[in-house]
Amino acid sequence: MLNAVCLMFALTLGSANALLARLTAVSTLAVGQIRTPRWVDRAFQAILMGITVFFATAWVTADGWTSLAVLVLALWLAAMMLRLAGQWLVGVLTEEQRVRAAIAAIDKPGPHTPRFAFYFSAPDLNRPTHVLMWYQYLLALGIPFVIILREQKHLKAFPDVSDVPVVFVRKAAELNNVLPSGVRTVFYANNGQKNRFMVKNYPDAMHIQLLHGDSDKPPSYSPMSKIYSKLFVAGQMAVDRYAQNGVHIPTERFRVVGRPQVSKIRQTRAKTQVSRRKVAYMPTWRGFFADTQFSSLERALDVVACVQGLKHPAGMLFKPHPMSYKDPLWPSLARQIRQELAKGRPFGSTYFGDETDPFDVYNNADVLITDISSVMIDFLYSGKPYLVIKPAGFGEDDLARFPSMKGGYLVNADLSNLSEQLALALGDDPMHEQRLITRNYAFGDISQPPGAAFRSACLEVLDIAEPCTAAELECA
Repeated sequence: MLNAVCLMFALTLGSANALLARLTAVSTLAVGQIRTPRWVDRAFQAILMGITVFFATAWVTADGWTSLAVLVLALWLAAMMLRLAGQWLVGVLTEEQRVRAAIAAIDKPGPHTPRFAFYFSAPDLNRPTHVLMWYQYLLALGIPFVIILREQKHLKAFPDVSDVPVVFVRKAAELNNVLPSGVRTVFYANNGQKNRFMVKNYPDAMHIQLLHGDSDKPPSYSPMSKIYSKLFVAGQMAVDRYAQNGVHIPTERFRVVGRPQVSKIRQTRAKTQVSRRKVAYMPTWRGFFADTQFSSLERALDVVACVQGLKHPAGMLFKPHPMSYKDPLWPSLARQIRQELAKGRPFGSTYFGDETDPFDVYNNADVLITDISSVMIDFLYSGKPYLVIKPAGFGEDDLARFPSMKGGYLVNADLSNLSEQLALALGDDPMHEQRLITRNYAFGDISQPPGAAFRSACLEVLDIAEPCTAAELECA
């Protein structure tokens, strides 16, 4: 029995230390660099020892079913008390001091001292997908930087020892001292409301909005964009979109940089055998508000059935938007969609989850079916045909507000012409020329390698000269 009690204490103590580490984490720095004071660790362990001894005694003195009931109750109450104790101890700590310690560890003179910051807040996202979208392209600049997160859960996406230090800041008041001394430029990838605090706290810094995709949806012309020093956009379509929707921003604050992520997309359309054709269906998520409700997700079963029911059935490549997982209808829809896709397995129909890069889906598809979203513009870069399902109530007069649709085959909201439009896209493709015009309008760097314009713009705002190539040095 004594061995059982010791084992219970050891397991409880181990989980307690893990809980304390998680509750007090402020960065990805090594534990030796940022840690809780030793007295806090000891106090936490003392509380746990008391909990363990109390319930172990109760367990030993009971017998039979009573013993089992006491054990279950003990585990439940211990979990509750652990959390309360952890929260109390975290409250005792001065989080601002820990954030300052993390920044001090980063802000040491040397080649790895950050030159810019990437600030991110998105409480609705389980993973910092918008940061990860830009991570490799910022890393490729070869310039040290720091990532500042406002939600602690996003720290889990980064390893304890990474190429870039990551700092978590819970309270707006702690932002006063979060930028390392050499940082005067801050990048953003969305219009999160907490961005305002960063812009306000550092009025002399250069604040640059990148967004996480270009689309004709309201987030791509948000009035909040006015707070940033610069807006890096994919092409002239994005610049014009703001003015067309009544958001007037001086032209000099825009910088056309293309979209580096499209480097993963193949710009070829090899002729595919009829029996091996693939149609990607990537609906956007159902928005919280009427002006962002462009999703066809609730009609997904009809879309899948139509594609798989063609005279020459095509394989359906289905990938949902990550935010769709929060939709109350999703569990039921997902089950039915999977069942429908199973009927198309002989044609290569497949369901793709978060683990699959959307660019891999683009490359394997002959045609895309989607809604008004950034997926449509990214796929536009490939030059391949795409179908856009119009929102309910969408009229001809609305087309001017959605320029990315001009290169696509428009599908009625009730899907009544889906088969017809799909046959055109998979056949002679009469929209080919218009699609290329729309692509050039959407991507201002179409004549350059993807990422080149973005790199040049970043180096310019950071006031760093591009290193000369060997050929340039020889000519000099």
